Amino acid sequence: WYGATGSSLALLNGPQGIWVDNSGNVYVSDTGNHRVVRWASGATTGVLVAGGNGQGPYSVQLNSPTSIIIDGNGNLFIFDSGNQRIQQWPPGATYGITIFDGSYNNAVSIGSFGMVMDTSGNLYVTDFGGRRVQMISMISTS
Repeated sequence: WYGATGSSLALLNGPQGIWVDNSGNVYVSDTGNHRVVRWASGATTGVLVAGGNGQGPYSVQLNSPTSIIIDGNGNLFIFDSGNQRIQQWPPGATYGITIFDGSYNNAVSIGSFGMVMDTSGNLYVTDFGGRRVQMISMISTS
């Protein structure tokens, strides 16, 4: 997971966010490749779990993902900084669902790097540019 930069699933390009699930799988937001990749323990090649269809604004694309978390139902939440949105990718999904669009109401800045979810399903997002933490109330995360 280190050494050369590249776009193959064995390489990363500007990784920023990381998450480890209960099974020991490591998820990385591969910011420069506009995707999220999962590695099983001991693997030398990752598995694409989100994005990977080039940089862009569509539901199958990401644009510089930074923060990632996974909830208790296995949903992957991605702060897609270049699109100023938060996307939810259910397990096995081939596209993301935009659950929060910061460009619409300027509520989340492009400088957001951290996310966490509480036990009630509320999502907290750091807003670097706005010098604040935003709480996004989630009705359902399934």
